[in-house]
Amino acid sequence: MNRDNELEKILESIKNKDYSVEHETTPIDLPAPKPKTEFEFKEAPKEAAPVEEEPVTEETLTKEAPKEETGGFNIMELAGFSEAQKEEEPVKEEPVKKEKPVKEKKPKSPEKKKTVAIFSAVAAAWVLIALGFVLFFSGSNLYVKKYEKKYNMPFPKGIPHEFCDLYGQNPTLAGRLDIDGKETLLYGKPDGGGALFEKGSDINADQHYRAAALEVSDADLETLYGTGEAYTSSSQSFTFKTIHGEKQTYHIIAAYYVNTKPEDDNGYVFPYNCYGNFSSKSYNHYQDAIKRRSLYTTGYTISKDDYCMTLSVPTDIMPDFRFVVVGVRTDEVKKITETKENKMLHYPQAYCDKLGIRNIFKQFSKPWYPEIVTENGDKIQLSEKDFS
Repeated sequence: MNRDNELEKILESIKNKDYSVEHETTPIDLPAPKPKTEFEFKEAPKEAAPVEEEPVTEETLTKEAPKEETGGFNIMELAGFSEAQKEEEPVKEEPVKKEKPVKEKKPKSPEKKKTVAIFSAVAAAWVLIALGFVLFFSGSNLYVKKYEKKYNMPFPKGIPHEFCDLYGQNPTLAGRLDIDGKETLLYGKPDGGGALFEKGSDINADQHYRAAALEVSDADLETLYGTGEAYTSSSQSFTFKTIHGEKQTYHIIAAYYVNTKPEDDNGYVFPYNCYGNFSSKSYNHYQDAIKRRSLYTTGYTISKDDYCMTLSVPTDIMPDFRFVVVGVRTDEVKKITETKENKMLHYPQAYCDKLGIRNIFKQFSKPWYPEIVTENGDKIQLSEKDFS
């Protein structure tokens, strides 16, 4: 008997619950049969064929999502999505930035408000001043051009309007003097009348010493400054408005008499009408000469850096004598309330003879003329002919 047939019979007998079947061959030890309820044969499920995945394209992404039947309602629409809306990846929520707490601005204190207001006012004032300067100089250029065309010649820079016609008629005009409320024009030549700049004095040069000759009708200097008492009662000052628009104030600090002819003082005329810039040696000599000749002492000592201007007028004390005052330029005139008599007064020889007094300076005095320094630093020794 074939072994396979034998096995088949055994299985058949087991199936029919017939356990009496014997093996024709060598018995095979089999496990005890299980109850029917525990032993069932089931067909193995067939393996599903692998589904080929459709490649993702723009078309597949745009396909509508299938609608689910929910009693006639579209779940996607209920959720707030349209049919054509694509499934999107969940949006990553950015962390909420913490806002910095806003600091409350403290109200400005009254003092600070006042400071800001003052600063604003000052700034506005400077703007107005700057604008005024621009308008002033623009306007001055306009009217000066008109006068330059009228007189067919150049005019000084900054010349005031009031001087334009006067300058056009006489280009030697230097400015206007105001002495104790009386005004007079000052020229470089006597063509226009009025006061006259002495030889060598020049308004267009930076000179520490200038001199002007006036008439008594221009200013009665002798009456105003002839004595110490008259000096303390006067204004002790004069002003000079130049053709360049500058207003200069001079404080009168000395007054004296001088001869204009050499024979009236042993062949010498003191250079009261000095001009230019002195060397150190000449400055010291001039300072000493003014102290000796002054009718009274005011206590003022001329400095090397001072700008001086002398004014002179004719006098009746002696023929061909002049009365001279010395002014020092200043920003503010501080009036001198007390003077002292000069007990060592140096008069010209002719006046000493008239008074019948001894000229104590006769044997010690030597003719002196200043040494001036040019803009280039060169020194020039002046002489009698430079003042005649």
